[in-house]
Amino acid sequence: MKRFSVILLLALSLTLVACQPIEKSARDGIAGAKSLLDYYKLEFKCGTPDAGPKCPAVARGVAAKDFAIDVLLVYCAGPSFNSGGACEPSKSKDARAALATKLEAALKDMQRNINDLRGLRGGRR
Repeated sequence: MKRFSVILLLALSLTLVACQPIEKSARDGIAGAKSLLDYYKLEFKCGTPDAGPKCPAVARGVAAKDFAIDVLLVYCAGPSFNSGGACEPSKSKDARAALATKLEAALKDMQRNINDLRGLRGGRR
């Protein structure tokens, strides 16, 4: 399981810097973060009477992931996307750049929260 987590975090980091559209990097990073956060929820028994003291950090990570999802939805919003189609970033170069900057910031915050959780575990995962 430890090896899986290292591979997952490496894949998350690589997808965030890969040469693909930001919406695909964001989607992949968010998916990796969700998997890791779900694992931490189970490990720390968050949401149960036996919840560990690290659960507030997990909650911050979940909030950062959810915010990244919200920003991604705004970035991709368009008639086709809103009805289940492909991501349609704004046709306006300025609007697209501004939203991409916000999306990158949300992804960095999500990654920072994941790294904080790793630090709470002593860097084991």
